[in-house]
Amino acid sequence: MVVNAHNTVTGDTVVAAKTDNKITNNGSVNYKTVTVTAGDTADGVDLSVEGSGSHTFGAVTVAGSAKAGAKMTVKDGQAAIDTLTISGISLGKEGLFEINDEHPVKYTVDAKTVDVQSFGKLNLTKGSLKTGTMTVAKDGTVETATDQVAQIGSLTNAGTVTLNGSTTVGDLTNTNALNASGALTIEGTASNSGAIIGTNISVNGDLTNTGRINIGTDGAPASGATALTVAKGGKLTTKITKSYGVGTTTIQGTFNLTELNSHVDPTTADTAPADQLLLTGNMMLDGGLVTLRDQEFTGNVQLGFKPGATILPATLTVKGDRNYASQQITFYPDGTGASGSTLVLDTTYTGTYTVGKLDAKGAKSVAVNGNTLSRCHWCCHGRCRRHAHCDKYRHRPFCEGRCRCMG
Repeated sequence: MVVNAHNTVTGDTVVAAKTDNKITNNGSVNYKTVTVTAGDTADGVDLSVEGSGSHTFGAVTVAGSAKAGAKMTVKDGQAAIDTLTISGISLGKEGLFEINDEHPVKYTVDAKTVDVQSFGKLNLTKGSLKTGTMTVAKDGTVETATDQVAQIGSLTNAGTVTLNGSTTVGDLTNTNALNASGALTIEGTASNSGAIIGTNISVNGDLTNTGRINIGTDGAPASGATALTVAKGGKLTTKITKSYGVGTTTIQGTFNLTELNSHVDPTTADTAPADQLLLTGNMMLDGGLVTLRDQEFTGNVQLGFKPGATILPATLTVKGDRNYASQQITFYPDGTGASGSTLVLDTTYTGTYTVGKLDAKGAKSVAVNGNTLSRCHWCCHGRCRRHAHCDKYRHRPFCEGRCRCMG
């Protein structure tokens, strides 16, 4: 079917049969339903939508059968779709919806609802995608190519979603595999009980992680440089154990720990309650807050660790203007030299970091850069429950009531 510029075609149904079906539209096409469904023969079925016009569809269904696959491609123009349903039967007999825009516009496809069922495939090869709600079932797949943009209002994923371009997601429920080599921004309420593997993740909303972030199925951190930013106003609730493997974490909002992950005394049994936060990799406190079960964390911190033959160092950088406090900061004792850990108060930092006890024997460096790294001398080095000075500098949460200056 060919529609020339300035012309309009309106109808109820388009049904594609066999292969080489094409709609070339340089004007306006409006159909209530579009069906691209394989039949009971080995012949596949496909439909290509081309031309620079406006393609408006109500319900679009792309479905493979037990005998063959089915494919629909949007190659040009702009397609507005109410509901897009993609399904298949097995590998090789998938339903495939592909966006491969020869002259990309924003947005190539704008779909209110996308339902990727088992063995359904949605590929964004070239162009851009906007959808209000996307659901991906087990064995369903979604993949976006490098430099291609996707905006998803709400994503529920039990399949495999691979985002190689820049993607913004509102609400998110991920129970399986979400891979993002492009920038991934989470704006709304989100939960992850599966695996999120990303090189550049921004949490602008509220993400609760009970699964894995940047930890592969082998239990090892994802390879390459990885970064996660909790933006101002954002919140990430997680634990830092073998479930969290981000290389660089920047905290401008709230990083809420569900539990601690180590012991001050390394001879303590693993079954005993943890009393220390162990960090490896890079963490930047950029005006944000670390909390433990929604209460400000001012306890014990260890930088660096040696789980095997190799030391895993940590760099803790402090920026912004917030005052911070830690009961104790310890550097892994074998961490001298090239693999040692570092504490840096950035030159732009305008607050005060108050530490009850600083054990820097194993540090690679402690850089104050003209800022204030304070130890309380008014009372027992930050161990006073009641002293006004300690209250001011936020020692109170870890004080033990042994103030010699109280009499």
